[in-house]
Amino acid sequence: MPSSRNNHIPTVLSVVQQLKPQSILDIGTGFGKWGFLFREYTDIVASEHDPARYQRANWRVVIDGIEGFRDYLTPVHSYVYNSVFVGDLREILPTLGQYVRECISHATKAVIISTPAEFVPQGEACGNSYEIHRSFWSPGDFMIDGADCLAEKLENEILLAVLLKPGMRKPAIRPARRKRSAKQSLWRRVLRRLVKEPAKQLKTTLTRSTRRFNATSYWERRYAAGGNSGLGSYGELAQFKAQVVNRFIAERGIRTVVEFGAGDGNQLSLLRCPEYVGVDVSATAIDILSKKFATDRSKLFCLSEEFDRSRQFDLALSLDVLYHLVDDGDYCRYMRDLFNASNRFVVIYSSNEDRKQRVPHVRDRRFTTMVENLFPGWRLVGTVENPYKSESRADFYFYERTTPAGTSVASHRETMPC
Repeated sequence: MPSSRNNHIPTVLSVVQQLKPQSILDIGTGFGKWGFLFREYTDIVASEHDPARYQRANWRVVIDGIEGFRDYLTPVHSYVYNSVFVGDLREILPTLGQYVRECISHATKAVIISTPAEFVPQGEACGNSYEIHRSFWSPGDFMIDGADCLAEKLENEILLAVLLKPGMRKPAIRPARRKRSAKQSLWRRVLRRLVKEPAKQLKTTLTRSTRRFNATSYWERRYAAGGNSGLGSYGELAQFKAQVVNRFIAERGIRTVVEFGAGDGNQLSLLRCPEYVGVDVSATAIDILSKKFATDRSKLFCLSEEFDRSRQFDLALSLDVLYHLVDDGDYCRYMRDLFNASNRFVVIYSSNEDRKQRVPHVRDRRFTTMVENLFPGWRLVGTVENPYKSESRADFYFYERTTPAGTSVASHRETMPC
């Protein structure tokens, strides 16, 4: 939308005032709200002590803008902004990593980025195709070389990232708490013991039992709203993964491939699989795939619930899926399907470390430990490190079957966490 949420305005303005910028570039100006606010809380607020700063001729902070949709521009932009560039943002900012690095290269102090902390479906608005929400960012996406990153999810479901140039003092994203008097502290302890702690325990119980993240619903909503499989399925990462997988298929003489988590098909379009079956939890994704590859008889697609689990393939493939399986039950069932579906190899592209969960749809685990303990019929035969660490924490892991088909899973069911 040409507008956006308003509940993170105080936080952003607080960070800007702490940075004391002499120039600001507003990327995606929309109606121009941020231009007005930045102008007021840089030049205009200074007029309290320097009345001349209220007049436009005496403004000292340069505020420029970039807007990809010309129809959003109105006469108010020409008053608040020093200049506004109109151009194709998809050419200027082709990928997330390039976007962030490009912003950093043009900043002398910091880059501030605010974005929804969860995927919010949105289609075209006001005739502007840029408004279609196709993906979203998480805190880890902003860990870029050459900048000190502060990324925090605010209470209002907004992710705020502040990337600081070397030598810059870290701003406070949250305001400092006021000291309480002894009487206030006493009443606060009494209130917490009588009301807040029992309420918190009840909320935790309800949350664990009724608010489990539903991966199927999440991806169905995302694809139905016009979203895609994510940044990892496009650009340099997609090319890298295709090269690794295609080389493995050719060198091992693989004929049949099954992929669990086929997505929107962009990554698949780069793969060379003699026979391929794509499985996904989203009905919309399966519809997209079926239409995209309608004339390719070497490819078939089906929902996870419809997949024939008695069938065996030379290679079972999992690309950028494991860390999206937040629920332990979903994760365990996925791993069991993945390893039981292949009679030769399993290739996994994923992160492989236990990390604190920061967003609802991402949970990093050390999956190699689980494979070692629960799938004794398989051995890790190789890894390939991802060269684009600023874009993704995932790497390739190659497993080879050492037992006949059907005997790869640990024999005692109690060892399985699902």
